Amino acid sequence: MNKSAKTLIATFLLMTVILLAGCSSGEVGKPQVLQSVASPSGVPVKERVQSSTAANVTIEVELVRIEGSTLVFEVAMDTHSVDLDKFNLGELAILRDGTGKEYRPASWNAEAGGHHRSGTLTFRLPDSSSLANSKYMEMVIRDVAVKERVLKWQL
Repeated sequence: MNKSAKTLIATFLLMTVILLAGCSSGEVGKPQVLQSVASPSGVPVKERVQSSTAANVTIEVELVRIEGSTLVFEVAMDTHSVDLDKFNLGELAILRDGTGKEYRPASWNAEAGGHHRSGTLTFRLPDSSSLANSKYMEMVIRDVAVKERVLKWQL
């Protein structure tokens, strides 16, 4: 086999692998990794990315930044069993601090994606000290293929 035939076959195999991996890798819509995020108390957040897999749906949430009293999360949802476009995390998610206080999202921005959906979920806290004395915060996501998912960040 000559060199150009080998190159053509190798290119074809590489493109096939890339196409097949695109729908099964779980990387679709994966949030960009940041170097570090500090909690409201100034201490770095441990494990910025939390995930939950249940009933064939994976939800991965990354705390990407804290700006004063605003927390911004990137969310990626993946499945091959349900249409994720029908789930509005602006209505289905809450943030809960270590004292039990709950906060509703200020916004959920996500384009339709069917089985692979990603977007930005933003919370505004009453003031920047709301989480300062808390050792953790939890995001509770209800009714996305299961009754409830709880994702927890240590602060």
